[in-house]
Amino acid sequence: MNKYIPSTSKWVRDQVELYEKSNGTEGNTVSDFPVMIVTNIGRKSGAIRKTPLITVKDGDRYVLIASQGGSPKHPNWYYNLRANPTVKIQDGSIIYLSLIHISAPTS
Repeated sequence: MNKYIPSTSKWVRDQVELYEKSNGTEGNTVSDFPVMIVTNIGRKSGAIRKTPLITVKDGDRYVLIASQGGSPKHPNWYYNLRANPTVKIQDGSIIYLSLIHISAPTS
């Protein structure tokens, strides 16, 4: 069984804890945007990792945008998903298990 290792970022740890403790009724926004919690497995540690991401949907599909706030560098969770594309998405009180597909950037 994999162990959960909270983020090294305090605001991420706090947001994940609040979101999960309240079953998604609190900690569910960032800068007024709706948030979901994405759980994945760390590619190096093998540990459970959790990240609050802005909720983006295309129809009934979730879109995970690995922009790291517009940075040219991908966030760590992106590399985790490349190594292990199975994720758990919590959107409010609903939890989905999913297999992700990484799309190529478009111009």
